[in-house]
Amino acid sequence: MPNDANPCEVRLLSIKRSYRKSRVFYQLVKLLVRYCLEKDYNMALISGTDRQIKLYKRIGFEPLVQWLEQRKRCFNQCS
Repeated sequence: MPNDANPCEVRLLSIKRSYRKSRVFYQLVKLLVRYCLEKDYNMALISGTDRQIKLYKRIGFEPLVQWLEQRKRCFNQCS
């Protein structure tokens, strides 16, 4: 994570199947973003499911594993 990261963790978030293609998801995420900004968080960490990777990427999430691998390569090259 970046040195200036102030992360929050969003866990166990789910939406009932009958509401998934409605505005419920959008409104829920909107409230989460507002809350995070009010608390000065600048990064959100989620534990997601492989079935929803496409959705996570579409809304701006990046796999943490890839970021960790990049940092490890940089550390090995820079040391």
